[in-house]
Amino acid sequence: MPIKIFTLPASSGKTTWVVNQIRQAGPAIKTPPWVILPSRQQVGDFGVRLANAGGAIGVKIGTINDLAREVLEMGRIYPLLLPESVQLEVLRSILPELDLVYFKEIKSKPGFARVCLNITQELEAGGIEPDEFLNAAKGIRRGPRLIELGLVYSAYLGKLRENGWADQAGLIWQAAVTLAQKPELCKEWGEVYLDGFDDLTPVQIQLITRLSERVGAFYLTITGSPVGNRRELVHKRFLRLRELLEIGKVEDLKNSNFDPNDPANPATYLERALFENKDQDVREIGEDLHLAAVPDREAEVRTALRWIRRKIIEEEIPPQKTAILARNLEPYRGLIYRIAGEYALPVRLQGGVSLAENPLVATIMKLARLISLGKEGLVWHEVLSIWRSPYLNWSRITNCSEVEDSRAAQLTAAKPLEEIARWGRVIQGYPQWEETFRLLITMEEDQDTGDKTEPDGLPRGKRAEQLWNRFTEFADLIVPPSELTSRENYIAWMEGLLGGLDPNELPGEGFGVVEEVLASPADLVARDWQALASLNSIFREQIWAERLLDSPPVDFAQFLWELEEAVNKSSFQPLAGNEDAIVCAGCTEARGLSFKAVAVLGLAEGEFPRTIKEDPFMRDEERALLREQFGLPLRLSVDSAEAEYFYEALTRSTRSLLLTRPRIAENGASWQPSPFWEEVQRVTRIEPEHYTTRSVYSPGLAATQAELLQRIAVKGRIPQELIENSDEKILSQLRKLERTREIILERVSSSETGSRVHDGNLERRSESISARYPEDHVWSASRLENYQACPFYYFIGNLLGLEQLKPPEEGLDARQRGNIYHHILEKLYQLVGREYSVEDLLERLPEATEPIFQDAPQKEGFRETAWWEHTQREIIENLKLNLVCLEEIDPGYRFYAAEQKFGLPPGEEEPLCVVIPNQGAFLLHGLIDRVDINEQGGIRIVDYKTSGAAGFNNRAVREGIKLQLPLYALAAQERLELGPVKEGFYFHLLGAKPSSFKLSSYKEGASRGPELAMKRAAEAGWQAVSSIRKGRFLPEPPENGCPDYCPAVDFCWHYRARKW
Repeated sequence: MPIKIFTLPASSGKTTWVVNQIRQAGPAIKTPPWVILPSRQQVGDFGVRLANAGGAIGVKIGTINDLAREVLEMGRIYPLLLPESVQLEVLRSILPELDLVYFKEIKSKPGFARVCLNITQELEAGGIEPDEFLNAAKGIRRGPRLIELGLVYSAYLGKLRENGWADQAGLIWQAAVTLAQKPELCKEWGEVYLDGFDDLTPVQIQLITRLSERVGAFYLTITGSPVGNRRELVHKRFLRLRELLEIGKVEDLKNSNFDPNDPANPATYLERALFENKDQDVREIGEDLHLAAVPDREAEVRTALRWIRRKIIEEEIPPQKTAILARNLEPYRGLIYRIAGEYALPVRLQGGVSLAENPLVATIMKLARLISLGKEGLVWHEVLSIWRSPYLNWSRITNCSEVEDSRAAQLTAAKPLEEIARWGRVIQGYPQWEETFRLLITMEEDQDTGDKTEPDGLPRGKRAEQLWNRFTEFADLIVPPSELTSRENYIAWMEGLLGGLDPNELPGEGFGVVEEVLASPADLVARDWQALASLNSIFREQIWAERLLDSPPVDFAQFLWELEEAVNKSSFQPLAGNEDAIVCAGCTEARGLSFKAVAVLGLAEGEFPRTIKEDPFMRDEERALLREQFGLPLRLSVDSAEAEYFYEALTRSTRSLLLTRPRIAENGASWQPSPFWEEVQRVTRIEPEHYTTRSVYSPGLAATQAELLQRIAVKGRIPQELIENSDEKILSQLRKLERTREIILERVSSSETGSRVHDGNLERRSESISARYPEDHVWSASRLENYQACPFYYFIGNLLGLEQLKPPEEGLDARQRGNIYHHILEKLYQLVGREYSVEDLLERLPEATEPIFQDAPQKEGFRETAWWEHTQREIIENLKLNLVCLEEIDPGYRFYAAEQKFGLPPGEEEPLCVVIPNQGAFLLHGLIDRVDINEQGGIRIVDYKTSGAAGFNNRAVREGIKLQLPLYALAAQERLELGPVKEGFYFHLLGAKPSSFKLSSYKEGASRGPELAMKRAAEAGWQAVSSIRKGRFLPEPPENGCPDYCPAVDFCWHYRARKW
């Protein structure tokens, strides 16, 4: 029987024709018909359409692989079908055994097996025997590359055939060969319909051709122009398929019911306007075609889902009759899943979502990576991440009491564990954890370490010991089998650790992952259940591949690498079984399906049409030679079908169509429109809706309450209809939103600072603030400088006591380095006494540094690294330069005293009382780094700094930004009575130079000298104290930008990055 070809344009009723043919045959059918479709999605869709039409008894619906399997079973051939992961393992087992010279350097690389698999699948799909390919590769004389690919193909196919295995292409090939060898097969079959295919491989053509010769009737629906107008651009594949079928073995069917001028949907118009070059009346499209140019991919997804949501609500279109299509769905996959969840819209992503991005699987993989590093790899933040996971039930694996066995208790334990890591500078490794814990265990519960950076509630004594016991249980538990073993054993061990991973089996001991999943909210249970099933499938395939190939044992690192590769390439369907959902697919995955509303994303240059690159392993010149000289059915790798894909995407819609494009690429560059987009604009003259990041949508377009509130906030008013129709909860939020908007407007307004009650002005709270800072409060110069630099910085850091949490770091931080410099200089000058020379200082420097370096790690609280010795040498060399510079600045001054305290310790030593005539007074404490003296008894104040020299100038003192040196000079002169201050400067230790500011040269107008600088600093200090007590904390970013260590850097609305 000839193949009967039924030709119609896309979305013109080919599948409906098949349904009607089956329905019309009805009870007269003696043998149930077969309907062959390209994908599982289309199989499900056809079943629904057939049922909606009234159904038919006994119809077999499946893919071409199902057809091949049926043929083989009838021929009593039962090959073992290998999943793709196992096919890759077969190739990886073969490659080391092959003597490949050309590919020697890359044959062990992970990606090479994938390349080889793609080539072998293409050759199998072409029905090309290994010897045939090898002979042809040698015949075209293009070097060893193709020959070695032929050797890989030969070894791979030989391995499969030897063991009775098959891949998808090989399954169809075997079915075609079986039909040729057994002419009696399928003789009793009735009608067979092949629907929805745009192309067929050579072995698929062999299969259907041989099948058509023996069944009752064989129908093939194909996209094309029945009226004889060949559209070469978009029907290229269909025309090629038609030409590949043997002449004399096909028969064209006519369809008298098709109306080529039916303008029922925008796709009909666009098909004619774009692909027939005929002018059309734009009014035919009506309101059913929309174009939207939006900022980026996320905005595309939001625009599409809002549009579909309105179609579902206003036009009552079922979700399953809507679709989002893209040339490449991958960049949109995660966005669609996340935003659809936000909009409460059901979506069914063709191919699912990335398994690696599922929180449960991500936790399991993170635990596996931590395990692979061993006890030496217990990285502090990875440990904390695992301890905080909601998927792990710690009461199942630790010997904790009933009071401690809740998840809340475990999460509570994670906080002190973090504090321990930060305090003890734990970077990674069991020894670092142990060292820190042992130190804390030896401390008393209320012991004061004197460390101002120590976090509140740091565990000590018994509390530290209890936490350490739990930590050691955890560390011992995650030690994998130490010797090389099978993947099956590693999987069994992992399942035991996690408490079982099979949703269909009773949970065992371990972390109880399955139980924790089941205890989650219903929507999370559905999501994680499917992810767990996909992970189990990976484990089964790994075990299967290992048994089939008799793979050698591996270490845990190799097992983890293979597992990560499989997980990263796998996906899962969060809404398995939910057919009533928006279909989201690539354009090639939606062929043969029809929807009432379709959004096509990504109409940008290089995205759709997609840029096509030549295959570097089998180049197009070689493909052409292999086809022309040896008849191998190989296509060019740059053979483009982009226009056809666009044609198919447009014609999926039967009613409404939305086209979107992103205007900004991921790198921030402008993204030009696709030529398809420009052509649609040309033939429709539709002006696209143009949205920017500042665009304000009408409240009616809001898909969530958050979007509604956002739009109202931008508009600045609540629509009357919302006030009348909203419930009290929403109205309450709207009122809060209005109030928030008023606050923000006040912050950004140019009104007088005194009225900025929401911009740092807390004068209404001045009474309580003054109570916190009474007249006997003792201030520090550094805190007054904080206020002078930015009042809001003082409010956040000092009044509220907030600070940035910095991760533990190896080596010294700036504070610790500064302390070491200070201690060495103090010790050195004590050693040399009052009578010394520069040579004496340099000679005795090693003697001063040795004990300080020895005690520094414990005293300063940092962890020694291999770099510590280098740091010591660096400090010594830098100190030599500092000593020479210090002594040469003014030889008339000699060292007199170091570490001179006033007001410290608090309550024991009297502070400095700074009096401002006719205004008030404030108390100050501090520690003067160094005091020098000259022969006349005049003193010089030196304040060591390990920061840069910028900003330590006369202007900073005059404007009250730098107060410490002048105020310390005042304390030395008046409180400590060390003598009259004649000089002073900051000394920058890392640069070995004094600051440009010096007390003796400070001037304002005609006045100059130390007394003037001390007076100006005292006035600025009083101004700061007075403003703090009054509650004035308005943000005032420093002129050169805000420091990155400011605790408000992440939320201050006045933040400006520092200029360098």
